[in-house]
Amino acid sequence: STGLDNLGIVTDAQGNAAVQAGSYITDKVYLGVTTGARGDTNAAINLDITKNLKLRGETGTDGSKAGVFYEREY
Repeated sequence: STGLDNLGIVTDAQGNAAVQAGSYITDKVYLGVTTGARGDTNAAINLDITKNLKLRGETGTDGSKAGVFYEREY
């Protein structure tokens, strides 16, 4: 076991590949890191405020961003 909840390879809109890894440090807080082939790295935190409301913050070589998301499963 790696101790990670997520480990994978992702691509962006231009087809550039990156390795993504992350883990839940509590049942409502997820920390993740994405590192691209060109050395660009982003770190993200997801906070589950309620079942449907989530906060996300991200910082990396291309700057920082944050958002509030509403998710609903059908």
